[in-house]
Amino acid sequence: MLPLTLPLSVKVVLVVAEKPKSTGVNDPSNMWSNFLCNIQTKAPPPEGTQTLHDNIWLLPVADGMQFLTQLTPWAVQYDISLRVLFLDKEPDWTIYPPGSTVDLHWSGGVALVTK
Repeated sequence: MLPLTLPLSVKVVLVVAEKPKSTGVNDPSNMWSNFLCNIQTKAPPPEGTQTLHDNIWLLPVADGMQFLTQLTPWAVQYDISLRVLFLDKEPDWTIYPPGSTVDLHWSGGVALVTK
């Protein structure tokens, strides 16, 4: 595998681990649970990470690359696809309803609302 060289402008990395679909032969739910358990117990995301859901992370590139390098072999082991998007800045999220001051974020699969 070739080393990954990122442009200096990259500041954050959006990582999505895709839950495998059942093929009818093997139930992937056990593999998915083991994958998520490994993350929570062996290599939690670094400080400054926005966990948007239990399988979606917005990582600061300065601290998040080590997490990504730990995540990748587990994804291969459990046959889970990772989607990785390198961004020059944090996304400018659209908040609904427009003009709302409510901050919605995810923790352990639960939406938390703060004002």
